[in-house]
Amino acid sequence: MMGFLSFVLKEPRQTLRDILESSFSTFMWLAPLAFLGGIYDMFDNSIRVSNGDKMSLMEIIILCMGFGIIWGVLSWLLEAALLLGFGRLFSGTATWRDTLTATAWGRAPLVISLLLFFLPMMLTFGVGMFQSESPTNAVQDVLGFLYTVIYLVLFVFYYYLNSHFVAEVHEFASAWKGFGVFILSKLVYFIVIVLLFLLVGL
Repeated sequence: MMGFLSFVLKEPRQTLRDILESSFSTFMWLAPLAFLGGIYDMFDNSIRVSNGDKMSLMEIIILCMGFGIIWGVLSWLLEAALLLGFGRLFSGTATWRDTLTATAWGRAPLVISLLLFFLPMMLTFGVGMFQSESPTNAVQDVLGFLYTVIYLVLFVFYYYLNSHFVAEVHEFASAWKGFGVFILSKLVYFIVIVLLFLLVGL
């Protein structure tokens, strides 16, 4: 396992190339990654808006699981479309199919964070994890700090991995160019999401 992770860190572009040339690029693998990525987004948003102030932990879990699957597919397609479009704008050569694969597998760090951050945090803090204010003890404070470090490491890994994945599918020589396309796509992605929320609010 450690050898595999070491290879991914050292050779992320080759990792994606191996995925594209294997059965790991089929929808049997891509769909669950999209679903789990959407569930991650819903849990992350539940923390930001403090859903625990008005909902029980079970209600939050049901909400995130139910809407997360639908949102996962929609956000996967939107992100892939933006990465393809902006990549092509900067002379990229990716295909729609390869971009879908790269986008789905680029969510792997988010899926890992569900297991290493969100699940332990819920077991440790319960609904307090999603509340604006929640009393904690010394042990919870230490565990919360450790979970947060894990989350930040995975967050950096997420951007590192996607920068290389975008560079590989678009055949960019530099991962920095892939990073630029990824950041630009993310900015537009968030603008689209904000506009959708505003429209729904109206």
